[in-house]
Amino acid sequence: MLLIFEGPDGCGKTNIAEAVGEKLGIPVYKSGREHEIFHDPQGQYLTLKWANYEMIKLLETTGTSVIFDRFFPSEWVYAQVFKRKTDLELVKKYDAWWAALGGKIIWLDKTEMDTEDELIPASKYNEIRERYFDYMKETRCDLFYLNTGDRDLERQVEEICQFIEESKR
Repeated sequence: MLLIFEGPDGCGKTNIAEAVGEKLGIPVYKSGREHEIFHDPQGQYLTLKWANYEMIKLLETTGTSVIFDRFFPSEWVYAQVFKRKTDLELVKKYDAWWAALGGKIIWLDKTEMDTEDELIPASKYNEIRERYFDYMKETRCDLFYLNTGDRDLERQVEEICQFIEESKR
């Protein structure tokens, strides 16, 4: 089981991913350096180029189940919004590889940013959402969209688990 939880800041990715992981018995991976390298001109690019490949290769080799709280789709979105150096073609290759491994993307969304964020100004929120919409039109992965504006964690976890179960059939 390979899952990526994606979506704009403040949509509940971490809480929902952890709740789904607990229910399914799957570990959740969240980068410990996400905030540290966010504005590093090379940090995100180098992670995309080298670390993401190694992560996917490790999962392919071991058959390990994992939930990612953000992964390569975030780089596709945020690099464009913040005009960072990136490799969008490489992201597409990772997307195709993830899909070939049976990986899924859980796309969480809220129509407005209703929380403070230390890295993301509210003025960028709609542009971030628009780039997510663009990415999700192109992904080859099984995709589940969920509006999290109601903050009903129990319902959200249930709907995600139902999607996962149905996609096994």
